[in-house]
Amino acid sequence: MRLDNNLYKLRIKKLSDKLVENNFDGLFISNLSNIFYLSGLDIDNCFVLITPQKQYIFTDSRFKQEISSVDYFFDKVIVSNSILKSVVEICKGIGIKNLVVESNDLTIDKFNYLFKNLNSVNLIVDKDLVSNLRIIKSEKEIKDIKKSIYILSEIYDIIGRLVKDKNMTEWNLANELDYILKKDFESCFAFPPILACGDNSSLPHAKVSKRRIFGFEYVLVDIGVKFKGYCSDLTRIYVLNKMTFEQENIYKLLLKHQIELLKTIKPGIKLSQLDEISRDKLSHLGYSNNIKHSIGHGVGIDIHERPFISANCNEIEVAEPGMVFTVEPGLYFPGKWGMRIEDMVLVTESGNEVLTSKIPKIEY
Repeated sequence: MRLDNNLYKLRIKKLSDKLVENNFDGLFISNLSNIFYLSGLDIDNCFVLITPQKQYIFTDSRFKQEISSVDYFFDKVIVSNSILKSVVEICKGIGIKNLVVESNDLTIDKFNYLFKNLNSVNLIVDKDLVSNLRIIKSEKEIKDIKKSIYILSEIYDIIGRLVKDKNMTEWNLANELDYILKKDFESCFAFPPILACGDNSSLPHAKVSKRRIFGFEYVLVDIGVKFKGYCSDLTRIYVLNKMTFEQENIYKLLLKHQIELLKTIKPGIKLSQLDEISRDKLSHLGYSNNIKHSIGHGVGIDIHERPFISANCNEIEVAEPGMVFTVEPGLYFPGKWGMRIEDMVLVTESGNEVLTSKIPKIEY
């Protein structure tokens, strides 16, 4: 299958220009999500070397056929069973002096191999050259994310029927959904699903258990779909029996709070400020000890990617058109229960679009 020539060439050209701008001779890319972004390839063992003049892609003999689809927008495709050795040979052959490597992905073993065998090369660690490009989604990426959300909406309808089964467990529900995603939608979970009842819902990243769902007041459902390389992410509460007075009030509080947060999102707002606003509001209401995570995170090729919507984030980032991220206020009462409401937002020129708005919430 031939991939979008112009799309990937443009992304690679932007990277090459950044190398020239920063006086770097090359960028060694080991992060598979970044390689997918630059090539459309989704394979297990692959590296990319970008220089201002040429681009190289490396893999082993298992993926020779797949890599042939990119041979017309990479200058050289290298199939080798000693990939790092081939990388070293290319770097030496073209005289690289300053080589950027991805600090958030490259293993110590691989870094040490490059350090030892490229002893005349200055290795520079960096994690942002590619992620700076990925943070703003193209029209095609937004379209792919919306397709993923459409599948997610279909799955949430199915969940509404499945949770009525009195014998359904968290574990069985996860397995049913996994099967349906693969069989009917040619997709998969973007992350292990969170299907949490009772005290399990007090854990923000709860593992599914074998407890039966039906006897509890509600089930917290946090799932994401990955379709053609792009993710979606959403959390909803499914009421099974009548919620307690306290649970109902917390849900109403979170729903109102999320609506207020969504209204503040527009180009120019400092992203860390969104988390600060949320923490300040919930803390003022007496729930500072019940906040267990930041207010959101970017979604795209990875389920968690930039921008990170956190007060503790060191990056000084503001909302820009094309950013896609979650807004997910939650409160958790250890050993008892927890609640979270999560939606995905696209920043637009005039404000924002809630991409998951058509997936119903409990209304009050």
